[in-house]
Amino acid sequence: EKALTYTAMPQMLDQEAWVSGQGCWVQVGLAAALQFQEQKGRWPGLGNEADANELLTMAKAISARSKESDGACWLRKYEWGCPSDESADPTQVDPMIRRFSLLFQAELTGLCAFLGGAIAQEVIKKTGKFLPIEQWIHHDDSCLVRGQGNPGQFARTRYSHQAAVLGPKFVQDIAKQTVFLVGCGALGCEYLKGLALMGACTAPGSKLIVTDMDRIEVSNLSRQFLFRQSDVGSPKSTSAARVVKGWNEDLQIEALEKGVGATSEDYFDDEFWGRLDLCWNALDNVVARKYTDKCCLWYGLPLLESGTLGTKSNSDVFLPGHTKSYNDGTESDANENQIAMCTLRSFPYLPLHCIEFAKQAYFADYMEFAPQQYESFRKDKAGFFEQLDAMGETEQFKSLKMIKGYIELQKAGKVDFDACIRTAFDQYCKDFITSVRDL
Repeated sequence: EKALTYTAMPQMLDQEAWVSGQGCWVQVGLAAALQFQEQKGRWPGLGNEADANELLTMAKAISARSKESDGACWLRKYEWGCPSDESADPTQVDPMIRRFSLLFQAELTGLCAFLGGAIAQEVIKKTGKFLPIEQWIHHDDSCLVRGQGNPGQFARTRYSHQAAVLGPKFVQDIAKQTVFLVGCGALGCEYLKGLALMGACTAPGSKLIVTDMDRIEVSNLSRQFLFRQSDVGSPKSTSAARVVKGWNEDLQIEALEKGVGATSEDYFDDEFWGRLDLCWNALDNVVARKYTDKCCLWYGLPLLESGTLGTKSNSDVFLPGHTKSYNDGTESDANENQIAMCTLRSFPYLPLHCIEFAKQAYFADYMEFAPQQYESFRKDKAGFFEQLDAMGETEQFKSLKMIKGYIELQKAGKVDFDACIRTAFDQYCKDFITSVRDL
């Protein structure tokens, strides 16, 4: 409560809005909403004009009280990033606070996804490696608002909040789109969820086409939330399509297991590209991104492009004839020093990928994990088994198996260079000959 009142210049995601003092009216509006809820036992109603007028009155009263306190947040004017002693222009601030109230209870799928990501990042920051958000941080995107709280014909439907903010026409328009989503990994799952919950591609004649050649692996389950343990080994595209179709039965979705490139132009031909309204990339390599960008440029399609690598991310919108294309300013894969795990495991296409796979699959296990586990077992058996109990079953089995291998190696005789070569050869045969024949 103290930070709510005495954060003089609340932070905004948009740095320009922050410098211009836009966070003040959001902070005061939030304080008014909390007071409204405390007095009435409910939040301001969606599109409720009476509630909006009452909340505006509360906000002005809070601002007037805070103005008398040093370091408090109130509706003041900011010039060149510096606060002044003058009050903000009511003709500008009042409509924004009323809009804040009218849409206070509205939830947007995309914003909820962002908040989930922001919260996850804050949890990670508990480790102390990154600086956490300091107190309050706000975001206001007035360009999204078209509905002013009136959902129109979508009242009392699953799209009522969306229509209230973005307008009924927006909901109608996205329902009629034909969208091509290329890739169904971590980003692709998020996009499928968003499209399904927003009601995109739900009208007759529309379609959401998703393609991905990959199969689901255990390593995918931690970040590709549409998949479960029972889906391991199944195609990503069909599994994800099944899940989101269950969320929204009106969704017109088609799942493919085809790569997008020069070798698949017999399927992704002129007719296919000609009936699309939008192409959306969720890819993990530059070669495929360049190809889809070239096709979008040729067929005059908008392209949504994005990517992640660790904690880094990027997103771009490319509009033929209005913006540069992806190929105009892209970098090559050679400039990346990290490689996506799905590329390593399923479609390695560079010598570097093979080296990185060997480093992760062999060096980490046989040169780090195994010796550490063996030394822990040899020096402190009680401590080792206590540590073992904290592991998952897979890790426990791997640890014990590797320790057993070390013991058997020592029992077989002198551990010299020849013994190491024999052990390495046996491991090679097991991983690259026996396992293949066992398939």
